[in-house]
Amino acid sequence: MAKKFFLTESDKNEIRKMYLGEQEYEEVETDEQGEEKKMFCNSQNTKSLDELHGDDELHDEMKDVILVKRNGVKGLSDKLEALKSLRMFPGIQDGGERLANGIMSSLQDIKAFNYYDEPTRKCGGAMDKVIELYKEHEHGEELVKDLEKVYGSQNLSQRAKEFLKHGINIAKGNLDS
Repeated sequence: MAKKFFLTESDKNEIRKMYLGEQEYEEVETDEQGEEKKMFCNSQNTKSLDELHGDDELHDEMKDVILVKRNGVKGLSDKLEALKSLRMFPGIQDGGERLANGIMSSLQDIKAFNYYDEPTRKCGGAMDKVIELYKEHEHGEELVKDLEKVYGSQNLSQRAKEFLKHGINIAKGNLDS
């Protein structure tokens, strides 16, 4: 005769840790319809705090025209600051398209990942953490407000504004949830 036994979620997580050799964290959130959606943080879908902050190494965005940090919050703030003062860089001939595209691409890349907050032991969206880190950055106020401020600039090309508009929607989409 076969015996039946039931595993709890914590039992399942313990088994995963034992056999997969990695820690997996689960967080339950509710979406707009009130349905539960589970978020899992593991090594494949999680960005570290260092990755979200970005590195300090300057990158030559446009050949000998402007140096900005490549990724993370530091890169976002550098690119936004450059777009705010676009008229100060006469070597930028594209109306800020490349910088705006870089902002949008960074936000798209971040949105796909989660962030595991070790002190609170919670799994959340990486975009939420980026919005929080941006507020703490010395040049940032609020990510969406800064994006909208740059979007309203007269010095940008229409294509750059479209990239920024898409970036605003990505960031706002995360604020609404």
